[in-house]
This record gives sequence, structure tokens and C-alpha cells, in this order.
Amino acid sequence: MNVLVLIVSVVAVMLPAGGEPEIAKQQNKQAAIEQVQRGAVLYKKGNLDEAVAVWQQAALLDPMLASPHRLMGSVRSQQGKLDEASTHWREAIRLNPKDSLVHYNLGVVFKTKGQTDEAIAAFREAIRLNPEFSGAYINLGIMFDVQSKRDEAVAAYREAIRLNPKFAIAHYNLGATLDDQGKLDEAVAAYREAIRLDPMLPKAHGNLGVALQKQGKQTEAQKHLEIARKLDAPKVEDQIIDLQEQVARNPNDSDLYYDLGRRLAETGKLQEAVPFFRTAIKHKNYQPWYHEALGEALLKLGQEAEAKKEFQIAEDLTKAKKASEHVHEGNALSERGKLNEAIAAYREAIRLNPDFSKAYHNLGMALDKQDKLDEAIAAYREAIRLDPTIASPHNYLAKALGKQGKRAEARKHYKIARGINNRNEIIELRERIKHDSSAPYLYHRLGILLTDEGNFEEAVTSHRTAVKLEPNNQNYRQLLGAALLRLGRQAEADKELKIALELIEAARRK
Repeated sequence: MNVLVLIVSVVAVMLPAGGEPEIAKQQNKQAAIEQVQRGAVLYKKGNLDEAVAVWQQAALLDPMLASPHRLMGSVRSQQGKLDEASTHWREAIRLNPKDSLVHYNLGVVFKTKGQTDEAIAAFREAIRLNPEFSGAYINLGIMFDVQSKRDEAVAAYREAIRLNPKFAIAHYNLGATLDDQGKLDEAVAAYREAIRLDPMLPKAHGNLGVALQKQGKQTEAQKHLEIARKLDAPKVEDQIIDLQEQVARNPNDSDLYYDLGRRLAETGKLQEAVPFFRTAIKHKNYQPWYHEALGEALLKLGQEAEAKKEFQIAEDLTKAKKASEHVHEGNALSERGKLNEAIAAYREAIRLNPDFSKAYHNLGMALDKQDKLDEAIAAYREAIRLDPTIASPHNYLAKALGKQGKRAEARKHYKIARGINNRNEIIELRERIKHDSSAPYLYHRLGILLTDEGNFEEAVTSHRTAVKLEPNNQNYRQLLGAALLRLGRQAEADKELKIALELIEAARRK
């Protein structure tokens, strides 16, 4: 009789997705911290992609942990993968909005991509969270300079200097802005201080030289202009040799091949440059400037048809990147409740890249918020048509259909979304098991998902492994028993459920 009661309880535990016990959550949190530390070791060794893979595992183990996303963002930024970096940093901010450094890093991405307003907002938030953040003031000043807001820029640079008087670049930037304002004496003083702090700063010498010329101090001006030339103009041949050595040490770094190709092209060695551009593209075929540089070299070599092809690829990639920027802009506008502007941004992204599934998905969400259900549903359907392997559009489509009372179709899309999520998690878990075959909670979770998929044989195998690794876990025993019951293996199921009951009783007696 006790066994029958226990079986009913097992079914109730098994059916809801993700219903793991608290002990498994704690194990996942600890495992996530260990993976973060393991990734840090790989990062220090220079194994960047391996480090990211480990941090991805940490993020899966503990979805509420911000540090894996912060670290992945930093690595992707170093690798020039700014969109990926931005995605990770946004997630890190969502999980830990008080991390000033992540807001700063996101601001640097916006700055690099020319999104000035967004960069200013990010740097201001970093400063709000950490008023002593001198680097954020520097970048805030640079953004104000881009907007020709000279007074605001000067104020930002002066605050950076107040916080860190030895910050040479802050003195240089202050001098350049004062120079633009026609405040020559103050600019010269700032340039001199920058040079005192960093005598190897070529731009400071160059700007000081020009300013001194305006003051009629020709001899001193020529001295600083000559220093600037020497510091700022290493021989191109030396650069080529250095890049060749770097390529030999880092054969998978696409940017090095691109830089070497550019230097060779600058010296007229176009035939030598072309293979390096092609190799850069082989490693990263989505960088428009790689294709553009190759096109320019081919055009100069008289290969017009091939050059035209590369220019077209560059144009298409540039549009795709701009489309992605419009989606990010739309996301920021949507978060601020500016739905009409967000919808316009998403539509512009679609105009630039009609095959952009994410743009349709996000457009659908914005329309959904305005209760424009028919338009939202059409957008979700198009997102799914373009990429049926993503769960989120199915989920949102199901919710919208539910609002319209179309419950049967809504259930269909909920089921599809759940299946996609399950399959993706199964793949992730199997990959993690390859690297850590002694973690029982991995097999436990895999068994739950396989059961949900109706793959009972493999589910039993996974649950058995979890039980073997942690034989006194009553939840593992219960789920193994339930999976065995689904296969009609009553005797084996009764044995496991009986042990589970004994473990429960023993825990109560304690």
C-alpha cells in the first residue's frame, strides 16, 4: 500500500518541467562557481574559447549567476566579437545591475559601434554606481566631444583628472578639447602635463607642436613635431615582419591576417596581400571590412568581376550589422516604453535584412505589448518560418494565440517550444557529461528530460548512473522507479521505489 502511494507522488514530481529539488539547485550553484574558477585558469593560459565554453556551462548550471556572462563578455570583446560581448554584458547587468564595470564595458561597445547616446547613458550609469570611476569620465568626455558638447567634455576630463591626476590621456584629451575651443594657453598647459606624465605619447607632442606654432614658438614647436613623427611612424617593413611573426604564433587570429594584408597592400605588394585577406575571410567570413579590403586589392590587380563580388558581400554584411544595431536600438527603446520608436527600429532592421528572424520576433513582442495581436502573430509566424529551431517565437506565438482563444494551436506551439528547449538542454548536458562524468545531478537532469521526450530506455540509463553515483538520494531512486514503470518493468521499479521509501523514512527518523 505504501508503494502505491509513493508511485502517485513520483508521477507528480516527474511531470512538471524543471522541478528539481533544492539540493540539486545548491549542487548546481557550487558546480557553477567551480566552473567559473576553472574558466579563469584557462583564460590565464590564453585558451580563450575553451574558457568561454566552461563559463557557458557555469551559466547553465546557475542561470542567476552574473559572473560567467561578465567574463564571457570580456573575452568576446577582446576577440572583436562586439555583438556577442554586448549580449553577455546585458545579461550580466540584468542579473547584477549594480556592477559598474559591466555598464562601463557595455558603454565601450556602444562607443566602438558609434552609438553615442547609448554609450553616454552606459558611462553615466557606471559613474552613478561608482563616482570614483575615472575611466568612465574619460570616455564620457570623448562621447561629449563626438557630439561637439565641448563644455561637458571639459568638465568630464577635469573630473577624471581630479580622481586620477596621473592619468596622462585625460590631460591630453582636455588639451585637445580646450584647443578646439580656442583656449590655447590652457591647451598647451594640458599637453605639457600629459607629456610630463607620459613622454612617449605621440599625439600630445604633435598637438603641442601645432599649438606652439600658433603661439609663434617655432623652435620648440619643431622639436615636439619631430618627436611625434619618430614616435608615431615605425617603418612599415618592420610592422610587416612583426605581423608575420605574430601570424606564425597565432595561426587562427583572423585580424592578424587582415592587418598583414593591409600593410602589404599599402606597400604595393598586392599579390602577396590577397592570400592574407582570403585567409582572414576563411576564419571570419562575416567581417565586411575583410571583403572590402580584398575587393580593393583585386580591383587594383584588374580582377574586376571578383572584386565586385567581394564588394557586394561587404555591402550585404554591413547591412546585416546595421540591422543588428537597429534591433539593439529597438530593444533599448522597448525597455524604456517607447514602443512606436522600437517598432520603427525593428522594421528598419527588417528592411535592411529581410531574413532576420530575431527582428521579426522582437517586432512581434513590441506589437504584442500594444495589443496588436494580429500583427504580432504575423511577425511571430515569420520569425518561425525563417528559423523554426528557436523556442522563444513559438512561446510568444502560443501566448498570443491563447489571448485570441485559439487554445489548440497555442498548445501545439507550447509543445514545440518545450521540445526545442529540451533537445537543446539534452545536447548541452551530454557535452558537459563528456567533461565531468562524475556529477550525478547531470545524469539526473538528463533523465528527466529524456523521460519528458518519451525516451524511457535512455532515461533509465541516466537515472541508474545518477543512483550509482549517489545511491542514498531518494529523489534519484524515485525517478528511476517511475521511468522503469513507464517501460513496464514492475519488479525493478518496485525495488527502487521501496529503497526510496526507506530513505525517506530514515530521513524522517533523523
